[in-house]
Amino acid sequence: MAGVCWGASMESGSRPYRDGPAPGTAAPGNGMAPAPRPVSRFEATAWRVLAWTPSAAAAYVALGTVGGCRPIGDATPRVVLLGILWGVLVYGAAFALRAWAHRAWPHAQQALRAGDDVAAEAAMRRICTMTRVAPDYHAACLGGLAQVAMRRGELDTARAILESTLATPWLVGPGRAGLLYTLSSVHALAGRPAEGRRSLAAGDAVAPQRLAVWSAVAGAHLAIAEGAFAEARAKLDAVSKRAEDLQSVASSKLAQALRAYCAQKTGSTPDEVGALLASASPLSRRQVGHYLRAWADFEAFVVERGVVVEG
Repeated sequence: MAGVCWGASMESGSRPYRDGPAPGTAAPGNGMAPAPRPVSRFEATAWRVLAWTPSAAAAYVALGTVGGCRPIGDATPRVVLLGILWGVLVYGAAFALRAWAHRAWPHAQQALRAGDDVAAEAAMRRICTMTRVAPDYHAACLGGLAQVAMRRGELDTARAILESTLATPWLVGPGRAGLLYTLSSVHALAGRPAEGRRSLAAGDAVAPQRLAVWSAVAGAHLAIAEGAFAEARAKLDAVSKRAEDLQSVASSKLAQALRAYCAQKTGSTPDEVGALLASASPLSRRQVGHYLRAWADFEAFVVERGVVVEG
């Protein structure tokens, strides 16, 4: 995708989303390679047919032998045995694949949290390649690729990946809510708060209570994009009380820095703002640079106060 997207100004109107990668990350302007297409219902059905038809056929032949009949003559025992072996092989392969994906996923997430989008993209693509036969895992990894695109400033790419993935039936409940909250933040960074509000509402409709903190984070991003700093401050205050639910030091620090920014915008004293910033420092540009590039006033605020570190 082209290296220019549109992001919201913190005050009013809009401005170009500024490319500028942190050290060790891929340049946003280079564009992300096309993401794998989501698994369609037809493809999922084809995989099921391939996996279970031999075993089903063997079971049918085995049933025919109950009355002393040998549907395919002397080959009947061999067909039944091969069908049983095929079913065991498929079941074992499916179990092994899901176990591998379950182990690989945390490493991809760790790279994403660390701001190493090159390693995160490679890991996500590897999992996507291996899990087309497991559509729920595949869809979750597409959401991870959307986060990589968002970090690089490729907001239109991130939006396209998320919307195409959400159009499939494979993610429900928490998984679907997580992607909808990510889409809300993408809309916030791109200056589309109205669309982001719709995604946020859709996420809230299916999210369990334990994801309430991420709903508040996405809501704060949208409020900042709209210039509603009092609303954003209230949501970020709620986030600070459940910071452990974010499960990421970088996310917690970003929330505190945004909280300090909103506090300054809503007339808090310098001492109050400084106390909030103290818990946000240092803020790694490599991890949160996509927010800094989108929101120039916020970037100036944290840079001026020495909160941001390169790398």
